[in-house]
Parts: sequence; C-alpha cells; structure tokens
Amino acid sequence: MSPLLDVPDWLKNHPDLLARDIQLHGAIKPYGSLYYTPRPISTYIPQYVVKVLDPATEESSINERLQDNLSSPNHGLPSEIIPSEPRLLVMPYVGRLVSMDFKNRPTSFFLNVYHQIIEGVEYLHQLRIAHLDICYANVTSASSHQAATDARLVDGKVYLIDFHTSRQLALGPGRQPPIVLPPSQEKKPVGVTILDPYSFDVYCTGKLMQDILKVCATAHEQDR
Repeated sequence: MSPLLDVPDWLKNHPDLLARDIQLHGAIKPYGSLYYTPRPISTYIPQYVVKVLDPATEESSINERLQDNLSSPNHGLPSEIIPSEPRLLVMPYVGRLVSMDFKNRPTSFFLNVYHQIIEGVEYLHQLRIAHLDICYANVTSASSHQAATDARLVDGKVYLIDFHTSRQLALGPGRQPPIVLPPSQEKKPVGVTILDPYSFDVYCTGKLMQDILKVCATAHEQDR
C-alpha cells in the first residue's frame, strides 16, 4: 500500500478508537481525512469509516443533530462523534451510488432512489440545514450485506453524507437570503457565485438525478 494511504500513528493508536476495537487499515484516498477498517470478504464483521473533522466547519454539530431520530425522512448516516481533539466522526462503511447495480432495473427502482434523495434533502431543509455539496459522491446506499453488520443501517436506504461545507442557517426555505456559495463538486451555473443555499441544493439534486439516468443509460448500452 502506498505510504500516502498510511494511517498516522496518533490516529492508529487513538485510545477512543481502540476502546471501540476500531483498528484502521488505511486512508480511502491520499491526503484525505477518511480512514477505514478492513473486513474479510463474505464476513459479517462490522466495517467502519473514521473521518477527522475540521473544527472550522459545522460538520460535527450537523451530524450530531441528525442522530436524534434515524428513521426516514431522515437520511443522515448513523454515526458517532468522538469529542477528542480533533473530533472524530465514526460511521459504518456503506457503498457509494456508483457501486449500485443499475442494470435492468424497473422504473420503480429509480423512483424509489429519487424519492429517498428528495426526502432527505427536504428533511435537511426543514432543520434549516443546507448541504451545499449534493452530488454522486456524497450519496450512499446500504446493501443487504452492510445492513446485516450494523443494526442502525437499513437495507436499500439512501444516505446523504459529507457535511464539510454545509451550513446551519437562521432562516428556512423561502426566507433565507442568498449566501456566497462554497466550493462544490457539482459545477455551478455560469456566473453564479451567490444564491439562495436551499435553491442550490435543489439544483444539485436535479443534476444528481440526471447523472443517475446517464449511468443507467450507459449500463444499458453496454449490455446491448
């Protein structure tokens, strides 16, 4: 494994992680803040992702709020905040949307995925939280195997993740004035740098739904 994916010693030996029997194997990507535990194939050993949180963001408090009631319409991922310095976010390992099998799926399958995404975004907005980085990489879904390893996960449920640039706002949709938009993985409309944050979430959600259809179309063409 590349040294760029090594777990720093302070994190590998973090007492709160060791107390939970969480032994990190490596980083998910170089120079990132996400680390994962190993799980042998076909076993039901719980697998975790640990994120080192940036204290300059609202990610810690947002994730804590989303743990109050994990039932839908809440589509926040079950997690635990370790209040060390820096704070750590401990989450069950779930698959990204790219790992879902979109081939030969009925229309009802896509409608269900779309409904869950929209439901999750609407729930955030009810809490006056704007995600601000809704995209393919920040939506996950628990497989039946993953759900079997953690009682908090629901098989087939869609989860919204990565609140690094998210904001907790003073006013709700329809009342919140525009803000300067933070960096996002989804390209912003040309010339747009300031916008109602809730509207930007809706825009990104629509683009995500388009992306899902494109992936489906590509998979269909490959089968022909």
